[in-house]
Amino acid sequence: METGNLEVNWVWALMMAAPRWEVQLALVLLHALLHKAAQGIVAPAIGRYLDCKPWTQGIIAREIARWEQLIGLTQTPQEARDNYIWWVIVGLCHLVGGLLCVPAVAGVTGDVALPLVRHSILVETGFELVDCLEKGYTRLFHPRGRDIVTNQLAFLVFAHHSTSAALGLPANVYHSDSPLMHEMVLLLQGASAFAILGTQYAMTLNVARVSELRQMQLIASLSCLVIVYTRFVRCLTLSYELLLFFLQKEDTYFVSVGSTCFLLMFVFSAVVLQDTLKRAYKFGTMSAAEAKRRYGAHEK
Repeated sequence: METGNLEVNWVWALMMAAPRWEVQLALVLLHALLHKAAQGIVAPAIGRYLDCKPWTQGIIAREIARWEQLIGLTQTPQEARDNYIWWVIVGLCHLVGGLLCVPAVAGVTGDVALPLVRHSILVETGFELVDCLEKGYTRLFHPRGRDIVTNQLAFLVFAHHSTSAALGLPANVYHSDSPLMHEMVLLLQGASAFAILGTQYAMTLNVARVSELRQMQLIASLSCLVIVYTRFVRCLTLSYELLLFFLQKEDTYFVSVGSTCFLLMFVFSAVVLQDTLKRAYKFGTMSAAEAKRRYGAHEK
């Protein structure tokens, strides 16, 4: 009977993402497995959809040019196709994580909102564990490993993923009831979902058509506004509020490690903003006639 109660309590602790280290570490592994399983289903489905669309070759060409310009990444057409799909999955992952935070940020109380926030962080951490393992394996064992996972990409992965490992899990254990933390997680995950999914959709547009040029301009402008507000304006003020909160709690770990992680996060955000601003300026200043002249040959 005691064994049965122990099993029930353990399952309940996993469901509630109980703020205990053994539960959090177990859930990181479970979320990583769930992410990998979902990726194995979603990625082929997206691939089949892309393969039957006439504009997919345009996406691949833009994907190759974009990443080569951004971080010097060289890709084959197949690698660019897979990278495009991977980013769609990343956007969906962040969307799920952001939505899980909505009840807590909206002021919902009780035994549901807080576990959802903790699971939001774990969704991100599980994905990042899978990503680190996959990129590490590619870098070490793929014939073109250093071309696919360049030094710049490895640094960006470290700058981004280290924040979840160093801050996310400790926050789940010690500060998961903080409204400031809830808002921070929602801003980061929600902004990422909007920017990533918006970008991936925008890459399917044929801007030689006026209606699709207008869509591109709208998406690029909104992405800039969202990133600037969530990753810089509000994130800076929220980081300051969190710093004061941790100082009041005399939590030296979060004061020191948190400050370092936030700096790394701003470096990553600056790279993302640079790419988004370039796209917004490029298409925001482009007339319909110029778009027709430059991209008319790539019409769907």
